[in-house]
Amino acid sequence: MIELLIMLFIIDSSIDEHIEQAIISIKSAEEFGADTSSLVDRLKQTINVIEECKECIENSKIELNSIIDDAKALREDAINSRNLSTAYSYILSVIIAVIISVIVVYTYNKWKLIEHKRFMSMRIKEREEE
Repeated sequence: MIELLIMLFIIDSSIDEHIEQAIISIKSAEEFGADTSSLVDRLKQTINVIEECKECIENSKIELNSIIDDAKALREDAINSRNLSTAYSYILSVIIAVIISVIVVYTYNKWKLIEHKRFMSMRIKEREEE
């Protein structure tokens, strides 16, 4: 498909030269009195076909530009999505670290309280034994 469009772009530049040569040839034949009406009709039809082709080429250029813009937008969306995912990962890591820290501190304090109660009960038993 792309190769065809490239070929059409190359042909587009050489078409104008061929049209000029056809017009010059028709005028030259007319100067010598030849009936060129059928050639003029064929030239008009050919020019109409060429104009249709040029419209197709222009439409193809517009579509290609649209594809390029869409590809750039998709690339930007992918980059933004990846960055957002990375940011969520960092935020989630921090939240998990805070939760684990709170659990560790709570567990340590609870353990310390249990140990303190155990130590105090041991001291009470010690005094009772005396």
